[in-house]
Amino acid sequence: MVWSLHCGLTREAAAQIAEVARSTGERDVHLYREGGLEALRTSGREYPPTSELAQYTELIRQSLEREPVRIMAEACHRIEEFTGVKRGPTQVRTFLKGIRLKWQRIRAIPVPQKSLDEHNAIQAKFLEDELNPVLEAAQSGWGHVFFVDAAHFVLAKHTIAFRLLNKRKNRVII
Repeated sequence: MVWSLHCGLTREAAAQIAEVARSTGERDVHLYREGGLEALRTSGREYPPTSELAQYTELIRQSLEREPVRIMAEACHRIEEFTGVKRGPTQVRTFLKGIRLKWQRIRAIPVPQKSLDEHNAIQAKFLEDELNPVLEAAQSGWGHVFFVDAAHFVLAKHTIAFRLLNKRKNRVII
């Protein structure tokens, strides 16, 4: 407020910028003229509150980066365990945004409706019978293996789909 006045703004404009009432601005100017910055600091007026969680910011950040939570309720519970301060999901979400932790939705990769053991056995058989022979052929100079996902065409070792382009016979083995 005082700096805005120093820069040549009217008291009304300075109060608008500082988001205070004009009468509050007038009191601030009076206090400043009487006792300087120290008078403003000790005026007894309450300023915007800081969160009780603010003193635990680093502890919370380290914990959530080391072991990310899956749902906001889990974040609330863990923060309460560390700090003893109980907050609801909305307040915790706001606090986490304030310390620049970003919420990202993560979903499971769909697995067929077989048991996990059956699915693993099928994948192991595919790896052994189909993928490894093609990769070995490509490594020995018979062609190239191109790995493809839904959005990219990449020459790499690990991904979902594959093709072997046979240099000698000029055909595609899928």
